[in-house]
Amino acid sequence: MNDTRIPAIPVTGLYGAVVKAAAKKMLGKVPDSLGVMWQHRPVMMDMMKFGGRTEKWRELDQSLGTLASMACAATVGCSFCLDCSDSSIIPSLT
Repeated sequence: MNDTRIPAIPVTGLYGAVVKAAAKKMLGKVPDSLGVMWQHRPVMMDMMKFGGRTEKWRELDQSLGTLASMACAATVGCSFCLDCSDSSIIPSLT
């Protein structure tokens, strides 16, 4: 059962088969959201292009690493981790 706000439509046609095959190869299965994104193909293609480009990134900016550590610590509710990632007490967190 798909509980999205925008209903999914069937992904059809030759282009749809190619997109489904690529999604299955990358993710292991065709995501349910593909039918929702299929309703506006230019946006879907831009998202796929951007996602493909970000997969090639191999470096992370230091401040972005600190932000990611703090966001993760805040999500799990670890105040000690927030304190450590905010300072240089434990540099391995960044």
